[in-house]
Amino acid sequence: MQDLYNNDWINIDGNSIHKTAIVHPNVKLGKGNTIGAYAVIGSNGEIRGVNQNDFRGTVEIGDNNVISEFVSIQRPFNENFITYIGDNNIIMAHSHIGHDVAIGNNCEICSGTIIGGYATISEGAKLKLGVTIRNRITIGMNVIVGLGSVVTKDILEGVAYGNPARVKEDKKRYINEDAFKHYNESEGENEFVSSGQSVVKNQNDNLFTIVLLSILSIGLLLLLGFRCYDLFFTIK
Repeated sequence: MQDLYNNDWINIDGNSIHKTAIVHPNVKLGKGNTIGAYAVIGSNGEIRGVNQNDFRGTVEIGDNNVISEFVSIQRPFNENFITYIGDNNIIMAHSHIGHDVAIGNNCEICSGTIIGGYATISEGAKLKLGVTIRNRITIGMNVIVGLGSVVTKDILEGVAYGNPARVKEDKKRYINEDAFKHYNESEGENEFVSSGQSVVKNQNDNLFTIVLLSILSIGLLLLLGFRCYDLFFTIK
């Protein structure tokens, strides 16, 4: 079948840009980026009390990023200020990145995510579907924010989700993730099974210890009871 859409893409300095995308002159692009249909990059931010004609900031985008359709990335108001996107990021459809935002390398910004102005998204962070990040928030390295979460405070480590988003500590979840990690790194299923068996064995050992201590405690109580009974009738 004939490729009807091949001519919809243009190549500029090693970047593949859909012809419907708008890349403003203030944008500095690296190499190997893909910019999808109807994306708008370098537009003015919305800041109360300033004239839209007075915006002088820029947008800098590194290498090998995927910026999907209908993504918007705004520029800062002040001259010499930048909205920064690093390398090897995936910014999915309908996401919005406000003015003065800084995004590191290897981040995942899922569809429908909104990042308020002046926010910082550190290297390796993953923002799942429909996440909202308040302005001036910092997301730490390799942090995962669950889908639909609303982030109102800095999250510097771990896995966070909810409204407002909070870091969650679920030991069972981390055990399962560790088991899957062993499975993915092994050549077969043996390591995964072994990891699961190890978890079950530890649980059984703990259960046996609890039962044994309970039996010993009951025996000690019975022994004390018989002793008290003997003393009572001896005194009587």
